[in-house]
Amino acid sequence: MKKAEPQTTADLTPDEREIVMQMRCPTCLLDDFQQMADLFVQITRADPGDNPPEITERHAMNWLANRMAERATWMSEAMGKEKAA
Repeated sequence: MKKAEPQTTADLTPDEREIVMQMRCPTCLLDDFQQMADLFVQITRADPGDNPPEITERHAMNWLANRMAERATWMSEAMGKEKAA
């Protein structure tokens, strides 16, 4: 049986969480999130010729939206850790 992918850093083992948090500063997370948001905007907008968006595949859109939500959660957690330090 395949293990479910972690949805937040709370789903990681303590060792995994520490490694992730050491590697990801809020600035890096914000940059990732901004790039994903820009991509989301690009692929979902209709062009001026009233053509449909580039990607209309629901599963692909859901995957990207979930990755964006994940990055936002991690960014929030990293910022909380930074404020506590």
